[in-house]
Amino acid sequence: MKDQALTLSEPRTNRAGEVRTVPAAADDVLWTFTQGVHELTITARRSATAKAKAVREDEAEFALIGEGPVILLCYRFGRAIPWSTVAFEPRSQAHAEAPPSFDGRPVVEERSLIEVILRDADGDVLTRRCLTLSLAFSRALRDLIRERDQFPSHPSEWKRSRDRLKRQFPTVEAMIARPIARGLGYP
Repeated sequence: MKDQALTLSEPRTNRAGEVRTVPAAADDVLWTFTQGVHELTITARRSATAKAKAVREDEAEFALIGEGPVILLCYRFGRAIPWSTVAFEPRSQAHAEAPPSFDGRPVVEERSLIEVILRDADGDVLTRRCLTLSLAFSRALRDLIRERDQFPSHPSEWKRSRDRLKRQFPTVEAMIARPIARGLGYP
């Protein structure tokens, strides 16, 4: 596999004052969390049929990387969608997924749900698939989100953290070799 350079664009602030990041990739990708579900939306610019089959049927694998306010999800679906990255973009400041605590320990642990949506270049949904993540992966993801909430949501802090990640992990392959968590998505 050819090493793929880590490319994340600058965060952008929309009219509502929300910081948004746009991954620099052939496909447009968005990872959000809303109403207790993670959503990974991939807009395929080419090879949409093969990618739709991969999202529907092939093995799905995920890895987590975090640095300051930046949380990256590495993902792949079979051979049609090789390892790629996307930055976390919360839709809400209240992360309903985080379980309540008692004496600093979680009362209930649940597996995270991720809905993967593949769209074509016109925005039409080609396929969708819901997957669950292991308890260990889900726990690491919740911990990263909690840690992220401790950082100021300023674009300069995001950029500094992104730059540190680029130095530490110059390629996607370097990320998946040393993630915080890595695992399969289960139907």
